[in-house]
Amino acid sequence: MVLGNTRGVDRAAMRRLAGEADSAVEAVDRVWDSDWSRRPVIVVPASQKDMASLVGSDGEGLAQIAAVTTGAFEDGLSRGDRVVINPEAFGTLGAMGRQVVLTHEMTHVATRATSVMPVPIWLSEGFADYVAYASTSIPTSIAASDVLEDVRDGEGPEQLPDIADFDAGQADIASAYEGAWLACRMIAERYGERRLVRLYAALNDSAGPGWPEETLELLGVNEGELVRDWKAYLRDEARS
Repeated sequence: MVLGNTRGVDRAAMRRLAGEADSAVEAVDRVWDSDWSRRPVIVVPASQKDMASLVGSDGEGLAQIAAVTTGAFEDGLSRGDRVVINPEAFGTLGAMGRQVVLTHEMTHVATRATSVMPVPIWLSEGFADYVAYASTSIPTSIAASDVLEDVRDGEGPEQLPDIADFDAGQADIASAYEGAWLACRMIAERYGERRLVRLYAALNDSAGPGWPEETLELLGVNEGELVRDWKAYLRDEARS
């Protein structure tokens, strides 16, 4: 792991971050089997304002985000990917929270290494959370509290989360992340983790018809059936 913008940052904290990032890389390798660098660049800016500048954001809603993965696309592939930490949000997390965030971002780094086509955002964010939570013992009732509360209140999602649902500048994005995670976990439980990985790999290349047609090919259900099953899965989790 390579750390950037470390001037003025506590060295012990940076060593801890380096160790946590190494653990995150190992967690990704337990699920994602395509090649990637495994040497992520992590940038730790001095403030949330500096982070906004680095990622090209106006700062709206960044308090909800502990880190982002960013880079440039050349010839269809991502280049120069780096994880940019939000020091204010990341600094409030305990050890488990930091590990989840870093593993989530490392998953983005890994999958972007072979992505030629963008996958649906629910799959991108949901898969990153699936990998991040796979090696933890965090109860679903805690990790998905917002979306499950929405379901109990009769306000659960009707469709898989889209780009607007993940816009931190417009709304609370917790439910979108949680719903996307549970969609990916449902796929892994019903069809196997390797099938979930194959679905992601199939949708991020340019060889097939893409989303949602390849869902039918790989899972045997169309988009409507997948959404139906996911909504039932959310209801089951909300009752448990």
